[in-house]
Amino acid sequence: MVQDRGLKSIEQLDFAALLRVLDQNWFDISNALGFPREGRSWIKELQSVRNRWAHLSSQSVSANDRYRDIDTLGRVLEMLGVNSALLRDIERGAVPES
Repeated sequence: MVQDRGLKSIEQLDFAALLRVLDQNWFDISNALGFPREGRSWIKELQSVRNRWAHLSSQSVSANDRYRDIDTLGRVLEMLGVNSALLRDIERGAVPES
């Protein structure tokens, strides 16, 4: 896909494509960066989260599902070494009012 589109850097990929790269190259990436074994499950769950929110119907997402989605995102971001201040912001806004 990257070659077909003539993409030259990872910054040109959208979120769904980045998740696919992580998933499809999990063993090489996780071995090189020392990611935890359960990280792959988080990536797969985050793919489902991304798809649910990208194709949201007229029905709202329950508070429990929003919390779980944000928790999964937080776990993946922490695994990737994202700034701890950003992680705290995510935790504070974990479940917006319905």
